[in-house]
Amino acid sequence: MEKVLTILIKDRYIGGMLKYIQEITSDYKFNSPPHITIRGPYIYNIRNKTIDKTKNFLFNLKNITLSHVDYFKIRNKFVIYIAVQNNELRKIFHKRDFPIKRSGYNPHVTICKTSSFEKAQKLIKILNGEEIKFVIDKNELQILAIDLDNNISLNYDYFKYASSDELNKKDECYSKIIKLLNLV
Repeated sequence: MEKVLTILIKDRYIGGMLKYIQEITSDYKFNSPPHITIRGPYIYNIRNKTIDKTKNFLFNLKNITLSHVDYFKIRNKFVIYIAVQNNELRKIFHKRDFPIKRSGYNPHVTICKTSSFEKAQKLIKILNGEEIKFVIDKNELQILAIDLDNNISLNYDYFKYASSDELNKKDECYSKIIKLLNLV
């Protein structure tokens, strides 16, 4: 049973927008809320010491910024993501399957998985054209362990993301992005 340690995005509107993008653009179902994977995968239970250390780090973290959109390819899938800008995360970032020496330092939030290169390019062009930039307050972040084998989120406090209707009413930027995404 593999597990990863992630930073969950709790902000109702940013999380809602990311979830909406995932739902309407991806060819594959997402079984966890929008998050940044920072450690793992672990083939054993994540030690409480590791979780506590990560929580303490998060407590002292400044805001996280989500900026440009890009992609990478794994087997026959294009994984589209929004990059996370925060060099402080490097101190706790450790992904066994994507070591920094080989893959670089690339914290991100996955927003779409597709087998269509054209769809990936179109989504990237739309979102980068809007110069998306979300700043997430550290109080809107939470440590979350995710079980990759069973797609079960562990220690996840349920909360409700904003719906697409709420996003449309919240801000002109959100409503413009929603309209553009319907073109993908």
